[in-house]
Amino acid sequence: VVYEHFGGKEGLYAVVVDREMRQLLDMVTGALTAGHPRELLEQAAFALLDYIESYTDGFRILVRDSPVAQSTGTFASLISDIATQVEDIL
Repeated sequence: VVYEHFGGKEGLYAVVVDREMRQLLDMVTGALTAGHPRELLEQAAFALLDYIESYTDGFRILVRDSPVAQSTGTFASLISDIATQVEDIL
């Protein structure tokens, strides 16, 4: 029944990955407050570490179970997006 709702196992997995990526991105961007560039970088790093500690299973899904062949929607692309946002602020 669950697989039917999501169109199969892959569809369910994609929803979980999207949810975790949004959670991580929200935590990192929410942590970026005004400040010196070094402080912004520290805030982003602490937010990432907080996500890893608070959402261990979600982090595991993002880094270990993400499909390698997929160029978007991976942990690496998310980190790249976050780095771009930090660069824009710096």
